[in-house]
Amino acid sequence: MIGTNIGVIVYVIEEVTHTNSLNVFSHLGQIMFYIGSTANIVRSINIEIEQEIYNLTRDSGYYSQNIDDLSVLQQTLLSGKSQWNHCPSSAIVTENIIPLWEFDMGKPYLKKYNLYDTITNFIIHGQSLLKYAKQKKSDIYMNRNGLW
Repeated sequence: MIGTNIGVIVYVIEEVTHTNSLNVFSHLGQIMFYIGSTANIVRSINIEIEQEIYNLTRDSGYYSQNIDDLSVLQQTLLSGKSQWNHCPSSAIVTENIIPLWEFDMGKPYLKKYNLYDTITNFIIHGQSLLKYAKQKKSDIYMNRNGLW
């Protein structure tokens, strides 16, 4: 009995030590931070678009940097696959198990994605939102100053 307990403890210690040494898990934390902070900026930009108060100079640099950092972290997530592949929960990165609601023709439907594709969609939509906001700011400026 004592030998079994010692064996289990040694195994758990080895797995915890192995998991703690993986940079991929700290990258997951950084990815979640960038997604959260970028989502806050997106909300701010959305409010500015709706209210026509454009202060994109304040947010756009930080926003662009977040998107760029997120792209780099996304690549490191896949490059470190051999490190975390033994973990059953790692399936979230490559298998379509994350449920997301989407709208098509005004009707919602549930679709499943993996983490990599979710981050890719977040980056693509984030870049297009910033481009749209900058264009909208330019259009408002041109209209207000009678340049159209």
